[in-house]
Amino acid sequence: MRTWQRLTLAALLALSALAWWHAAVWAHERRQVGPYILVVGFLHEPAYVEEMNGAYITVFRTDGRPVEGLEKTLQVEVSAGGTSRTFDLKPDRTNPGSYVAEFIPTRTGTYVFRFFGTIETLAINERFESGPGRFDEVVSKSAVQFPQPVPSSGELAAQLAQLQASVPARATPAATTATNEGETRRALREAERARTRATVLGIAGLALGGGGVALALYALWTCRWSASGRTPSTEREPV
Repeated sequence: MRTWQRLTLAALLALSALAWWHAAVWAHERRQVGPYILVVGFLHEPAYVEEMNGAYITVFRTDGRPVEGLEKTLQVEVSAGGTSRTFDLKPDRTNPGSYVAEFIPTRTGTYVFRFFGTIETLAINERFESGPGRFDEVVSKSAVQFPQPVPSSGELAAQLAQLQASVPARATPAATTATNEGETRRALREAERARTRATVLGIAGLALGGGGVALALYALWTCRWSASGRTPSTEREPV
């Protein structure tokens, strides 16, 4: 290959690497770790709450060559608001050496990406935190919503929690009414049980009274036969 051809090819490779690197580091944090350059940020920036996004990392050597196959050896731990979760990485087929762990950020503010594992033979445990001069924090969509901003699910949940916190003081009359209704129902149940007991006792009284009347009639009948000198069992009809 002639010298000018080699120079042209080298220049084209350098320009390609520069363009690829510029696209990769836009609004991302760049850090050298050993013989590698790590470029980290959100997949989509600006990063909006409740919109599909992901932790994005690009790894290339100091000579500009991308490092591929790291989806097998690297993972990322995403932390926000005191909660953490570990994700596997997937290669970005359109950008060699780039990987993404997709997720939907559900709260605004600072996010931390901790990449751990190995890059070829080098052990990696690197922490990247969003913020000025690094990569974007997650922001509300209200700044870009038009014509009427719509609150996110998190904002609605916060508003609902505030309303629920104010409910007990306002609900005192209702609670009193509910208590009175409960007492009324209990009183009605007691009255129903008392009426049932009275009915049972009345029936029993009638039964006992009927038995007493029968005994009195029998006694009267027996006395009548005794006064005549005969008994019901010995009296015979004349032949």
